[in-house]
Amino acid sequence: MQSETLRTVARLVVGLFLFSVGITCTVVPALGLAPWDSFHMGLSGRIGITIGQASIAVGVVLLIIVAFFREPLGIGTILNVWLIGFLMDVFLQNELFPYHPSLLYRFFLFFMGMVIIAVASWLYIGAGYGAGPRDGLMLTVMRRTGWPVSVTRILIEGSAALFGFLLGGSLGIGTILIFLLLGPILGIWFRMVDFDANAIDHKTFQFKPKKK
Repeated sequence: MQSETLRTVARLVVGLFLFSVGITCTVVPALGLAPWDSFHMGLSGRIGITIGQASIAVGVVLLIIVAFFREPLGIGTILNVWLIGFLMDVFLQNELFPYHPSLLYRFFLFFMGMVIIAVASWLYIGAGYGAGPRDGLMLTVMRRTGWPVSVTRILIEGSAALFGFLLGGSLGIGTILIFLLLGPILGIWFRMVDFDANAIDHKTFQFKPKKK
């Protein structure tokens, strides 16, 4: 039992680390921020904090929202709020992923980022310690509407992009690519590994909604 717990905790931490890597890979090429990161950038410019700190602040607000809708919350949810924003700041401030002017390199890094995000989502959600606030929002919408992950993610990313634009966040071709492709990439990867995010029995801090 202890070894199983260690494996799931390791899966959670690796998943969150890779999620930070994936997001950073979409920021560095400067093709236009991902919808959520555009929102974080706009918010950071408005209130004078880093993008990572804005990510944490938005995560806390979303955490309250998904808790209201009885989405299972666990240690993975809390780590998601703090660790991803923290690692993003570390990666970006220390330039661990260097920028290169080659357009081919930039698009390659960008698409790799989306693939890494899909793999990371499978890893950390599958650990069963609670989804992050943004993915928790996705799961809440999926559970209440019956929409597939691809459609749900497109709608959520589109809303984040709109708010980011209104706050002055950077938009570009990359924003559109993530808006259109991240949901389908998640759907393809989840089908490839036969993963149903809503079927995970999370170890949580609170009451779990009854499955219909």
